[in-house]
Amino acid sequence: MMCTQESRRKQRMTGQPRTWKLTSGDKAVLQQAVDHKLNPEMVVRQLGNYNTNKVEAFHNRCLKYNPKSKQNKKTFSSRNLHAVTIERLGIASGTRAYQAKCGMSLNGPGQKITKQMDLKSSYHSFRQKSVHFKRQRHKGKLKKIKLKMINKFLSVKSAEHEPSKEHNYCC
Repeated sequence: MMCTQESRRKQRMTGQPRTWKLTSGDKAVLQQAVDHKLNPEMVVRQLGNYNTNKVEAFHNRCLKYNPKSKQNKKTFSSRNLHAVTIERLGIASGTRAYQAKCGMSLNGPGQKITKQMDLKSSYHSFRQKSVHFKRQRHKGKLKKIKLKMINKFLSVKSAEHEPSKEHNYCC
């Protein structure tokens, strides 16, 4: 007797729930993973984590390599792999690692561009760690705070000063 798609679907919907046949070692590993994720320290760490910038950036990068408007059946996993390697290693190193994994090599202009990317990222990394950069960033933050305080002071002062009724021309 040949099993059809319809009969399989009926069995799945009306039959017994599927169970996993786990060995005692599998159960221990699974329990260890659950305990790690649900321990009180991990729950507290995840409780106030509302910053989604990295997640959104990664999602946008995946959409750049795998747009929703196109269906890439054959290259879907490799495109996502490229997005992940770029996320983890940076654009230049990630591109080289991805191409090495796929067995490709860069041509002359491609090598030159990835070297320039590496130099630029290492320069900015070094620059941002310098004391001068940190001082300038701190001065910029202080300027913003002072400006906010001045604006707040001026708004409070203008609220205190109401026009007198002598100069009210409407009534």
